[in-house]
Amino acid sequence: MKKYIVIGAAVIVLIIILVLGFSGPSRSIPTIRAKRGGFIISLSENGRLDAQRSVTISAPRIRGGLQIVKLAEEGSIVKKGDFLVQFDPTDKETTLRDAEAELKITEANLERVKAQYEMDLKQLELELKKAERNYSENLSGVGPVDL
Repeated sequence: MKKYIVIGAAVIVLIIILVLGFSGPSRSIPTIRAKRGGFIISLSENGRLDAQRSVTISAPRIRGGLQIVKLAEEGSIVKKGDFLVQFDPTDKETTLRDAEAELKITEANLERVKAQYEMDLKQLELELKKAERNYSENLSGVGPVDL
């Protein structure tokens, strides 16, 4: 009995080999004859390059818009202190000049108020001395004296 099982298994394996061998796709390995000539090596790859070290630079946060006048070339390698971007300064320069003019006006007004304060203070001191003199004269009975 054992003998029949081994023979049956061998027949089944032989049938499977024959079926796969004749009905399967033919597998041929491409070949070419070797000949003398130039040997060119070229390689094309797709991919993405990232900088080994990069820094993100952003514009300063100020009111109003910033207009770029000049910009460093994209992808250029830069070092600390190299030129990156130049913004249009005209709007900010105008704002600065206006603020400086307003500051000068305010400083002049402050000086005028200080001078007026000094004059008022001296006037009040004179009036105080006059009032003290009139008071002391009234106490002594001499009578008021105007200065």
